[in-house]
Amino acid sequence: MKKRFKGKYLSLLWLVAPLTMQACGNTVNDSATQASLERGVKLDIIEKADIQNKNTVKLSTSFNGINFKPTTQWHQVSNVSLAADTMQLLIEPGKTSLINRSTENLLDGGNLLITESNYQDVHIKFDFMLTKDTHTAVILMGRYRLNINDIFAQKKWWAIWMGGLQPRFDEREWKNYDGVIAKANPAKPLGEWQQLEINFKAPRFNELGYKTEYAQLVSVKFNDIEIHKNQVVTGPTGNVPFVNEAKIAPVYFVGNTAQFAIKNLNIESRDYSQVAAAKELSIQDSIPLGAKQGKPMFNVVNMGEKAFKNKGCKECHEVNPSAKSVKTGPGLYGIFSPKVKQLTVFDPAENHKSTVNADKEYFMSSIRKSSRHIAVRKQRDGIEKVFLPIMPSFNGEIIKESEAEALYAYLLSLNPLNNQGPTVIWQESPQKPYILADDLTAELVSDKVRIGRVNIGDNVSGRAYHVGLPNQMNYSFDTQTLAVKQVWAGRFLDLKSEKKGRADAVSKIGKNAKLWPKKQLYNFLQPITKEGHKVDFSFKESSKLSAQISSDYLQDTTDFNQQLKSVDANFIGVETPLIGLPGFNYRVNNNYITVNFDISVKGQLTATMTLDNPEPQSFYIGLNDGEITVSNGTITDGILVIDAGVNQQVTLTGNLVDVPLPAKNDDNIVAQSNKPQALIWTTSNSKKATLPQGYELQDALAPNDKFGRQVLFEPLGIAFSDQGNAFISTRTSGVWKVTDNQWQQFAEGVFDSLGVVSESDTSIVIGEKPGLTRLLDENDDGISDRRESLSADFRFNSNYHEYLHGPARFSDGSLLYTLNLGHSLPGGYGGEGSMTTTGGYRGWALSVSPEGNTTPFAFGLRSPAGLAIDKADNVFYTDNQGDFHGTSKLYRLNKDKYYGHPAGLVDLPNMISTSPEIKWTNYAAKRELPIGLLPHGRAMNSPGSPIWDESDGGFGPYDGQMFIGDQSQSTIFRVNIDTVNGVEQSALLPFMANTASGAMRLTFSPNDNSLWIGQTGRGWWAKGGNLASLQRIVWDSTSLPQSIHEIHATPHGYQLQFTKAVAKQDRNSFKQLTMSSWYYVEDYNYGSEEYDVRDEELTSQTWSDDGKSLFIVLANFEIADKTVIGQTSRVYEFDLTATAFGQTVNSFHAKAWYTLHQIPNE
Repeated sequence: MKKRFKGKYLSLLWLVAPLTMQACGNTVNDSATQASLERGVKLDIIEKADIQNKNTVKLSTSFNGINFKPTTQWHQVSNVSLAADTMQLLIEPGKTSLINRSTENLLDGGNLLITESNYQDVHIKFDFMLTKDTHTAVILMGRYRLNINDIFAQKKWWAIWMGGLQPRFDEREWKNYDGVIAKANPAKPLGEWQQLEINFKAPRFNELGYKTEYAQLVSVKFNDIEIHKNQVVTGPTGNVPFVNEAKIAPVYFVGNTAQFAIKNLNIESRDYSQVAAAKELSIQDSIPLGAKQGKPMFNVVNMGEKAFKNKGCKECHEVNPSAKSVKTGPGLYGIFSPKVKQLTVFDPAENHKSTVNADKEYFMSSIRKSSRHIAVRKQRDGIEKVFLPIMPSFNGEIIKESEAEALYAYLLSLNPLNNQGPTVIWQESPQKPYILADDLTAELVSDKVRIGRVNIGDNVSGRAYHVGLPNQMNYSFDTQTLAVKQVWAGRFLDLKSEKKGRADAVSKIGKNAKLWPKKQLYNFLQPITKEGHKVDFSFKESSKLSAQISSDYLQDTTDFNQQLKSVDANFIGVETPLIGLPGFNYRVNNNYITVNFDISVKGQLTATMTLDNPEPQSFYIGLNDGEITVSNGTITDGILVIDAGVNQQVTLTGNLVDVPLPAKNDDNIVAQSNKPQALIWTTSNSKKATLPQGYELQDALAPNDKFGRQVLFEPLGIAFSDQGNAFISTRTSGVWKVTDNQWQQFAEGVFDSLGVVSESDTSIVIGEKPGLTRLLDENDDGISDRRESLSADFRFNSNYHEYLHGPARFSDGSLLYTLNLGHSLPGGYGGEGSMTTTGGYRGWALSVSPEGNTTPFAFGLRSPAGLAIDKADNVFYTDNQGDFHGTSKLYRLNKDKYYGHPAGLVDLPNMISTSPEIKWTNYAAKRELPIGLLPHGRAMNSPGSPIWDESDGGFGPYDGQMFIGDQSQSTIFRVNIDTVNGVEQSALLPFMANTASGAMRLTFSPNDNSLWIGQTGRGWWAKGGNLASLQRIVWDSTSLPQSIHEIHATPHGYQLQFTKAVAKQDRNSFKQLTMSSWYYVEDYNYGSEEYDVRDEELTSQTWSDDGKSLFIVLANFEIADKTVIGQTSRVYEFDLTATAFGQTVNSFHAKAWYTLHQIPNE
C-alpha cells in the first residue's frame, strides 16, 4: 500500500508564541521571560516521582558537563515518557534528562535555558521528547531560531515547524521573509525520543565591525536525516531575545512552551572557518545591526563627512594634505586629533593672539560662536596672518548636535595613521519620536466620538463597545453587565495585536493612556433585575477564561438556552449619531433603557438615561469615590432606584477625585472626514493571474481612513443592495459602501467581520466575532446611525480562532451563521482533537428568525469558513482541514445533522465533556457525507464561501455552476454537483490561480456580472503573498475558453465534458490522460494521510459525436467497503497535463478531482 502524508495547514504567521515573544517581531515582551534573562536562581533536581510534589532539593546549574545560567524552571529527572493523553510527560527522580517544569505548576512550561559559555562556531547534539502541544526551539547565539515540534506523518510543513529556520519579519511591509523549511520530515511518533544534530557557523565580522559572512547552518540532521546543508542565515529571526548579531554568544533552549525533555546533550566549540560561504554577502547586509532596534546602524564618521560636504564646509576648508589650493578658511587635515594639539588663534575681544587646545570644546565653540577665536595661518615667509572673520555661527537648527558630533568624529579621522581617530564608529539611528497619526495601528480621535469593538484585555469581555471622546476620555460599555466596565484617560486604542498575525494577543488601550482604578469605578450603572440580581452574562462572554472556568462550563448539565433565559435582560443595540454621544439601548424585565455617557477632563462622569419602565428599575452605581447626584430617584447604599414611569429623563453625575486625567500631548490629529473617495480599478496584478481565455483580473485601490491614512483593508464580506450598491465589511477597517464607484465608510469599529447581507440600501446585517449586528442608515445619508444586536446567543471567549462566518439569508428573511471552534482554550474540550470549545454552541450553525429568535441548526463543525444559501434555500458550507477533517470539504448543511467534529457534541441536551455518549467513535457513523472532498495541498487548503453564477451567460460558459475560493492557495475553483442514486457528489474544476491574497469571499456584481473577490493573507499565509486585496474578474463577453466544464460518474467510469469541442487530431493525445485515487481516514489527528493511493487503469476512451465529451472506462471502478472508523469515500484525480488540451491551457487548468460516493446504475 502506498501512502502519501497530508500536512497541517498553518501559515508562516502562525506564532502561538512559545516564548510569549512578539508574534512577528524580535524582542522579548514577556516580563517573566525577560526577568529570567536578568536574574536567576538554580536548576532544580526533582527527587520524587510524584509530579505534583513541589518540594525540590539538590540544586545545581550543570547538566552533562555543560554549565547553564541560573533558572527557576528547568529540572533534572529520569525515565521520561509520554502520558496517554499526549499532553504531558511523565517523569521519575534522577539526573539523566532535563525538563521544563514550573515549580508553581508542574504541568506548565518553564523559561529560557541559557548556556553559561559563549560560542562562535558550535556543534550541538541532543535527544528530545515532545508532547502534542510542544512548540519549542533551539536559539543559536540567542538570535537564530530552529523550531522544534511534532510533525510526524505530515506531508507539508512550514518554516515555523520542526527543523525550520524561523522567518524574519519586516515591520514596514508586515510580512515574513527568509524563513527556511526543513528539507525532509523524518519525525518519529510522539512518545519516542528523537535527535537533533546541529553544526553552526557564526557570522564573521572584520575589525571595523562590518559583517563579512552570513551565519550558516553547515549541517542540521533530524533523526540522522539531513534537513539543512550549508543553509545561509541572513540575520536574526523572529521570536528571539536579541535583534543584533554578535561574534560569540550563548546557546538558548526555549522553555516557555508545553513540556519538552532533553537528554544526551552535547555542546562543543568547533572551527568552521574553512567551510566556504554559501552565499555572497550583500552590501546592505554587511552593515551591522543595532542592539535596540535590529536595524542597520550608520557610521558616524561617514555621517560627518557627508555633513562636511552638505553644510558647505568643504567650500572654505581643505582636507587634502597634499592639496596646494588656498581657501578662505584654514585647512583641517591634522588639526583635530586624539592627541590634542595646540593652535595659535586671534582673540578679537582682547585684540591679541593666544594659544588654545584643539579639542572638542574648541571645535564646538568654532561652529557655534565662530567669532570668538579666529584661525591664524603661517605664510611661506613665516609671518602669521589672521583669516578673515567671515565664517558664520551655526545654531542647533542649522547644524544639529548629532551632526556636530559626527563632524568632529570625521575631523579626528583626518590624520596620519599614527595619530588617527577611528574611521568607523557604529551608532544606531535614533528612534523617531512617536507620532500618533503615523501609527497605522492606533485608532485616532479628534473632533468626533469614535466607537469600536475589539478584545482589549481581562477587564472587559470581547463583546464590549469602546468609546473615544474628543477630550481624550474613553470608556468601555460591556454588554456582559450592561454597564461601563472601565474608563481611561489619554489615547483611544492600540490595535497592533489585532492587525498583525492572527490577533492571538489582546489589543490595548492607547499608548501611554491610564486606566481609572477599579476600586473607584467598576460596572458603573449596572442594572438590577426585579428579582434582585445584577445583570451579568459572564457565562456567555467571559472577560478572562481559565481552565477552572472552562471546567465549570463543560460540567454544567444546564442547557445553554436555559442559561440564556435565566437572565431576563438583553442588549438591544447602540445609536451612533454622526454628531453627539452614542446611546446604548437595553431591556431589563419589562423596562427599556437608553443611556448616554459623558466624561469631563476634570473627572466628572455623567449618565443621561431615558427610561420606559412600567416597573421600578434599580442600578448598582459602581462608583466608590467622590460626590454623586441624581436628578430623579433615590440612592441607598450605592443602589439607585427609579420609580416606574414613561419616557423618564434621569441624569446621574459622579465627581471622582484622584483619577487619571488626559496628559498633554502634541498629537495634532486632523479633523475626521468621511467624504466619498474614488474607487479605482487597475490591472496591476492581471499578468500574474492564471485565468481562462477572455477573463481579466482587476485590482481595487483601497480607501483611506477618516484621517487620510492607509488602512489594512481585508474585505471579507461583500453584498450588493437592491439598488446595485456594494457593501463591504472588513476585519479591522469597518464597513464600506460603494455608490457610483465611490467609497464611503458606512460604519466603523466592527470586530473581525467576515460576512454581510443586504436587506435594503439602508439596512445590512454583518457578522462579527461577538454576533450578528444590523447596521441601519435611518437618515439615508450613506452612513449607519444605529446598530441592533440581532444574535449573540452563544459563548464568546475572545479567543482569536472563535470566528463567526456569515450570515447567509433565507428567502423568508431569516439568517444563518456558523461558529468556529477555539484554539488553545485553557481547559477546552476537543473530543481528543486540537480544536476545542467551552460549550455555548461553538462548532454549531445557528439560525435567526425574522423575529430575532436564535435556535441551533446543525452541529459538529470545525472551522466552517464558507457559508452560502442558494435561491431554493439550500444551505452549503465548507470546512477546513484539521482534526476530524482529513481534508477540507464542501457540505450541504441540513438541520439537526452532525458534521464530524465531536467538540460541539457537548452542547447536546444533558451532555457534559465526560459523557461517554459523545465520544467521537460513537458519533463517527452519524456524520453527514460531504458533497465534495477538496484535496488538501493538491487543490484547496482553506476554502471560503461558495457562490453561484446566475448571470444567464453574462460571465461566460459556467452559468449555474458553483464557485469557491481558497484562502491559502489563492485560487478559485468551480464545482458541478452530481446526484447519483439520491446521493450528492461532485467534481472540483479549476477556474483561476494567483489571486493577490487569500480568496475567501466571492460575490457576483449585478451591475456588470463581474466576480468580486474579498481576500486576506493575515494570520494564515496566502500563496498570493499580499496581506489583503479586493479584486474582480471581468469577462470580455465574447471569448469562449476551453476548459473542463463538468465531470459526471458513469456506471463504468467518468464522462468529461469540455466547453468546446476537442479537435479530432488532438483526441488521440488523451491517451496520455492519467488518473489516480485515494481516500482519507479522519480522527483526532490533524489532517490525514492519503490512503491506498493507486494509479487507475483506463481500459477505454470514447468521444461523443460533437467532440465535447470524453467517456472513460476504468478497470477498477467500484465502491469498496469502509474498513476503519473515519474512512472517507475515494477521491479521483484527473491529470490532463500531457494531453493536447493540457498543453494548450496550463498545468493548473489541466487537473480536476471527483468525490465518488455512488456509482450510477446501468
